[in-house]
Amino acid sequence: MQAQLTPDQQALYQRILAHPLEQPDQLVPFCSKLARQNGWSLDYATRVVQEYRRFVLLALCSGHVASPSDAVDQAWHQHLCDSRDYWERFCPQVLGQPLHHEPSRGGQQQDKHYRDLYQQTLASYRRLFGMAPPADIWPPQPAANRFVRLDTRQYWRLPKPTLTRPRNLLAGLAASGLLAGCAVLQDWRVWNYSGPDFLSFYLSALLALALFSLAWHGWCRWRDDSASSMLPPSLDAYQTAYLAGGPHRVLQTALLKLEQQQLIHTMPDGTLQRTGDIGLAETALERSVFGLLREGEKQPSLFQRALPYLRSQLHPLRQQLEEKRLLLSNAQYQAQVLPIRFGMAALWLLGLIKIAIGISRDKPVAILVIIVLAYGGFCAWRLLRQRGRLHTTRLGRDTMQANRQLLQKQLNSSPQQPDLVLRQFAWLGSAALVGTAWGYLLPVYRPTPDTDSSTTSTTTSTGGDSSDSSSSDGGGGGGCGGCGGGGGD
Repeated sequence: MQAQLTPDQQALYQRILAHPLEQPDQLVPFCSKLARQNGWSLDYATRVVQEYRRFVLLALCSGHVASPSDAVDQAWHQHLCDSRDYWERFCPQVLGQPLHHEPSRGGQQQDKHYRDLYQQTLASYRRLFGMAPPADIWPPQPAANRFVRLDTRQYWRLPKPTLTRPRNLLAGLAASGLLAGCAVLQDWRVWNYSGPDFLSFYLSALLALALFSLAWHGWCRWRDDSASSMLPPSLDAYQTAYLAGGPHRVLQTALLKLEQQQLIHTMPDGTLQRTGDIGLAETALERSVFGLLREGEKQPSLFQRALPYLRSQLHPLRQQLEEKRLLLSNAQYQAQVLPIRFGMAALWLLGLIKIAIGISRDKPVAILVIIVLAYGGFCAWRLLRQRGRLHTTRLGRDTMQANRQLLQKQLNSSPQQPDLVLRQFAWLGSAALVGTAWGYLLPVYRPTPDTDSSTTSTTTSTGGDSSDSSSSDGGGGGGCGGCGGGGGD
């Protein structure tokens, strides 16, 4: 996409970029204050201010009333609070006209009106700037107007419980009931239980542990506050691939990038051939994959050899995602599953002890042996199944959902654009190649067992309505998600 700014619009944009939002006597810079008030990182707040400047240009030059995202609107509000700079310098000297912030009049009709304006604004952004707006600042749908001011020095912020899975609550109640039932047993010396009594107790304890595990998992997901004060961050193609599909998806994405650059070519039988020079590869990862590729080799063989050599390059990708709070670190995940694993180990050990006591007393223990062996096999299977998996946070799941929706829209409008296809492939895998110039790779890039099973399941997060706008005397304008927008005099 090419930017479509006229010379006059480019001159206006340069004036907007050059206008300082900080005053010389300010102890707290504009971006620092914006970050502190919204719970953002300084880097994210700086990017939001950059998008606010672009929004101002959209408000004046898009030809329609423009509506900002919630993040951009926070920057606009802060600028409006400095009324002397905004009305005496910024509007008359930089913009050459007023840019008002008009509140919504409320009601469903207004909500729909501003949702439509927000979509028009996203379209105008792509048209005027020649690129898609960053999804972590401009989400595909406007954020809901559910925000209130809160003095965190006097009040605590606690996440609101959402019982999207009532079974978690029921499981917790059921587990409590089973444990309470066990308490009525007169003799807690389980070693002395008769065979039938111990089997009843042991099976009840296993069921209670299973229900507790379900409730504990739901509670951990509920208390995950990774998305409470952050918006989905922007990711490059390889960070996206690692989040969505793990190391295998990263390597497949690197191969697709080399294919797009015509540095390699996939033959009809699935073998890979080098067709370019390694020096033309853009990243160190791509150069490493290119260097490890053997003529006539197929993907499974390449992956088996390449993964051990590329661990040093793939590890930073995971660290970056953990720093962005999109993935749980190994330590965080182990802390979450520790109570469940402790219970599993305790019950398994209890069964082994009872078997030993039964054998020493010459009692029949065949049924208990079968149960304990089956339970031990199940525990081992669960541990092996979780090994090497990625565990996403709530913010990670929200990021995946938001980016998938945005990329799907972009890909529908530009199905042959290599960068979009690459990013869509990083999110969705081989399904993204359908209908593109690289559709012939579908048989080769089919999902591998480790590719799409390496992440936890995702949940859908939907935004609410938006009902703010702004406009200028020049006929354009902009709006935000809850307080309205602006209109000219």
